[in-house]
Amino acid sequence: MACSSPPPAIGPDVVATLGADQRGETFCFHTGDHFNVFLAVPPDGSDRWSAIAATDPAVLKGLPSGALTLVRGVTAGIFAASARGTSRLGSSLPPCTAAATNCPAGQRWTVTIVVE
Repeated sequence: MACSSPPPAIGPDVVATLGADQRGETFCFHTGDHFNVFLAVPPDGSDRWSAIAATDPAVLKGLPSGALTLVRGVTAGIFAASARGTSRLGSSLPPCTAAATNCPAGQRWTVTIVVE
């Protein structure tokens, strides 16, 4: 499986930071690596992305983010590459409210993570 180069890290103690621009890509990390994910909605948006979840929590372990104070409209997750294998991370944005204009019915964000 071909892996994209992950974007540089934003924040301490992580090797990379993923975001909405990485939707659909595959990234490789080494066991023990930590990385974070930040998904934001436009400032005028009233919805938030759902919690970012791994399909295989044995491969990607979610870590507490007690030190993060997020800006309104941002959903974040910190993950540890805990074991060799492949897992997908995913989140979804609910359909827009009736008052919104030019809004898609809904959005889904996923990436594939390979832990070596």
